[in-house]
Amino acid sequence: MKKFQDKTLSRIAVISAIVSLAMSSSTLSASADSGAPRPNPLASDDRQSVSSYLSEYGASEQQISKIISNLEKGILPDAAKGGSPSATKEVKANGVTQTISTYPDGSMSVIEVSDPSAKTNGNLGTRSASVTSCKKVAAHTYQNCYAQAKTPVITWSFRFNFGPKTITKHWNGAYASRGAVVSNPHFVWMSSTVEKYGGQLTYGGVYSGSSYLKVGVTPDHATASLVSA
Repeated sequence: MKKFQDKTLSRIAVISAIVSLAMSSSTLSASADSGAPRPNPLASDDRQSVSSYLSEYGASEQQISKIISNLEKGILPDAAKGGSPSATKEVKANGVTQTISTYPDGSMSVIEVSDPSAKTNGNLGTRSASVTSCKKVAAHTYQNCYAQAKTPVITWSFRFNFGPKTITKHWNGAYASRGAVVSNPHFVWMSSTVEKYGGQLTYGGVYSGSSYLKVGVTPDHATASLVSA
């Protein structure tokens, strides 16, 4: 009788161990799943805004679909991450320089800056009307100039005065996000001739990094660029 009881207890112990291991495995799996990044669908307005931006500058429907799908997984388009563009086009008109950079995934960054020394080599259309407000007020001295950097997920902009070899004032820092959460937007003084405006971006609860519009000046000339990290 004792031998039978020992065998029964042994079987119960084995079954209990198997059940315990299964429950433990299930708990670990659930814990891992809960901590894993999940797709974060774009709001309809953000989806439309990203799509319109990409379409305006020449992305194909296939590229747009892929970029939006990646965004919903927290993967930024190449244009928002920096790196080397596959093609760059520069147009100058009415005291404005516009640079459109296209990246391997089909995304684009568009940089516009008031540039009093710019000689016309094309037509910017109506998109840059606000940039042409930069006025010369004295020798090598300009006021109410404007810079803007756009990517599929963020637009940064600010106004500045400069001359003869320094940025004398900056103001009106602004941004417009397309699905990105922006933290701590601020100006950064880098030197008397270089300043930047931007902040921290979080996308889909997965990506987090910094993005800035940087402006540099020399006598009668201003340049702008997008800095990401």
